[in-house]
Amino acid sequence: MANLFRIKGVVKMSQIRVRMFGAFRNLVSEGVLQVEVPEKLTVVGLKILLGEKLSTLPSSFDVTRLLSNSVLANESRILPNLEEIHNEMTLALLPPVSGG
Repeated sequence: MANLFRIKGVVKMSQIRVRMFGAFRNLVSEGVLQVEVPEKLTVVGLKILLGEKLSTLPSSFDVTRLLSNSVLANESRILPNLEEIHNEMTLALLPPVSGG
């Protein structure tokens, strides 16, 4: 995966935290996943990276499908797919919700 994000030589990496909600919460301890990501990674790229990591965990649902319908948000807004992820961000992974 790192080669996918290689830009002119060395790839700088950043640490982010992803807080899990809904069905994702039980996949990781304490509902939080620490992820090392390449610099200039977008929200779409992060969702691909999360899909690779989360799909290896035991689950009772299709992680990739649910992830494709989920959004990432910071403390104030839902992030558009082409927005870049920055070092030391804390994001929330929010699956779709239904209810009555």
